Amino acid sequence: MNILTEQLLESIRQFPDQEQAEINYYLSEILHLFQRNDEQFRPGLFRGSVRRGHFNRVVAGPFATAIITESANGKLAVPVDDMFVGRQLRFDSGYSIAELEYLKTLVDESSQILVVGAHIGSLVVPLCKLVDQCVAVEANPEIYELLKLNVKMNEISNCKTYNFAASDRKGTIPFIKNRINSGGSKRKPLVSSELYSYDDPSEFQVEAMQLDSQFPDAHFDLIFMDIEGSEYFALLGMPELLKNAKMLVMEFIPHHFTNVAGKDVRELTHILSDFNSLFIPSKNKLVTRDDIIPLLKLMYDQNISEDIIVFKK
Repeated sequence: MNILTEQLLESIRQFPDQEQAEINYYLSEILHLFQRNDEQFRPGLFRGSVRRGHFNRVVAGPFATAIITESANGKLAVPVDDMFVGRQLRFDSGYSIAELEYLKTLVDESSQILVVGAHIGSLVVPLCKLVDQCVAVEANPEIYELLKLNVKMNEISNCKTYNFAASDRKGTIPFIKNRINSGGSKRKPLVSSELYSYDDPSEFQVEAMQLDSQFPDAHFDLIFMDIEGSEYFALLGMPELLKNAKMLVMEFIPHHFTNVAGKDVRELTHILSDFNSLFIPSKNKLVTRDDIIPLLKLMYDQNISEDIIVFKK
């Protein structure tokens, strides 16, 4: 027995018998977790995140549903085993702060905004404090419950939340729910990849509908979209909202077009025809209408991803 083990056991003995038993239980579970063969976990780059997510679940207990965090994004409940957005909010000063600060420059106290793919509200909560009205849409039913809770915990009164997947038609779509990266949950990809299945996501059906039909009379100044490959279908279902919007902000990930949607980026041409320019904040690059699709095609061919790209009129 090494000195660290002796010190640990001596520390445990200072607790009452009942608490000692509980501590020993959790230690045995943790030890069991770390002694498991690596092949019981998904191989590849995400193995460490999967292991840490399991560790969080053991420590928090089987009936824990969320951990409360406080950061620059506000007071937010995050999934216990989320090792991406959740981990940043637990250990860093906030999540996507640079992105958040940029988005703040696009809105003011009169702004009406639509957030599609709101997740737990890490962007919705701070933005609501700066705008007139916000509508937040989240497809994942479990994450939607945390979104509602977080809006309430932060005493946000100017946000309406909705639980459905933005698409090109009304109905249901197959959906995969990731645990380790809950923000990566998405409509079931057409092409299987470890990128989407490394944590054995569960699959189920979610309600889907067109954003135009859900918000027929709305005029949003800013539309923000982060929906993991469903962008093409969502954009098809919102021509009127796009016509009336001043800006569209979305992420750009080439493999989402290929594997999730099964589309080529050039198919966005007619959908984005209302916008006059495209700005890429990370590169401080601005192109006008005729160069939008060629630039997106170049990024697509070279597999260049961007957290946010901004279409303006």
